[in-house]
Amino acid sequence: MLDINPYILPINRESVTNISSSIAIAKQAEKANVRKIIAAPRYIQGKQEINKDTIINLVEKVNQQLMEENIDVEIIPGQTIRIYG
Repeated sequence: MLDINPYILPINRESVTNISSSIAIAKQAEKANVRKIIAAPRYIQGKQEINKDTIINLVEKVNQQLMEENIDVEIIPGQTIRIYG
């Protein structure tokens, strides 16, 4: 099963505060048979501009910790953006 979570990376004031909290979310997801989580922190132009490298680096750190703890969940990098018309 797949989940999309804007809060799983410790990246801004809306999200978890550290990688340990990210791991706790992943453990709960694993219990619910979720195997992949798209990390989708919000991008808000002029307010919350999170670049791709920051997201990818954090995803790599979290995935490394998940592997070390034998948690069968993979975090996939993504981002939530607003579309203006």
